[in-house]
Amino acid sequence: MGATERLAATTSLLSSVEHLARRREHRSSRMNEWAISRDAYARYNRPFRKLLDLASDERTHRALHAGRVAASAALMLPGNGRWRGAATLYLGVSGALLYPGERYGTDGSDQASTMVQTVTGLARLAPSSRTQDALIWYVALQGNLSYLISGWVKLLGPDWRSGAALAGVMRTRTYGHEGVWKLAHRHPRTTRALVYGVLGLECLFPVLYLRGGRLTRPVLGGAVLFHLANGYVMGLGRFLPAFAAMHPMVAYTSTPRSHPAVAGRDDTMPAAVALLAAGGAAVLGTD
Repeated sequence: MGATERLAATTSLLSSVEHLARRREHRSSRMNEWAISRDAYARYNRPFRKLLDLASDERTHRALHAGRVAASAALMLPGNGRWRGAATLYLGVSGALLYPGERYGTDGSDQASTMVQTVTGLARLAPSSRTQDALIWYVALQGNLSYLISGWVKLLGPDWRSGAALAGVMRTRTYGHEGVWKLAHRHPRTTRALVYGVLGLECLFPVLYLRGGRLTRPVLGGAVLFHLANGYVMGLGRFLPAFAAMHPMVAYTSTPRSHPAVAGRDDTMPAAVALLAAGGAAVLGTD
């Protein structure tokens, strides 16, 4: 879990340092003004709204981010003590509390990091190895779904199926890159092959569980290159560490149980998920 903790901590460290450096954007008349954003949570109960009000107060906001910087930095240190679980859980919970007041400016990287840190923190503090393995499987399954769903949703778009999507994204103001757009426009066949490669990686991501885990390294290596390229070209500085934080969990769960490194691993979680999925499909099929 140490690798997952450090990668996720890198994400929260970058995020909190950025927010502290740009805290003026959270003042009145700014896009993330809580007096306006809080209306989106009007249907929630009063105690929960009070908690969000407290978390979005300017002084509390700064204190939470300062604590996140300290916790993230501490997690870069060696060690396997339970304090790592507490620090990681703090990052996950504080990230969830801060998110409603920072909806504009956060992205999938922050959401993935919050999920990973909350579950990994609980796993580190879990009283039994069975519970720990169930939580590790949860992160691994979420990692698989993040690629799988992203890929198949892309296939619904005609631009992705034709291979024109990359050039289109590179023309946008938010995520575009003029140099890459020119290359994509100049070399359409290569661009189309690259797009199909991304679709193949995402849509077929779970194949790494086949052949006794022999496909794990090439698939995860391809995913790292994908995130690295996206992070650089699209200016998503937290994209790589946020999603790569799930990779150690995926690697752990895709390793054959006969391997000494995962001896005694409990695989009840995926079996239960498969059973529930089959039951759900059967119910839907009878409607």
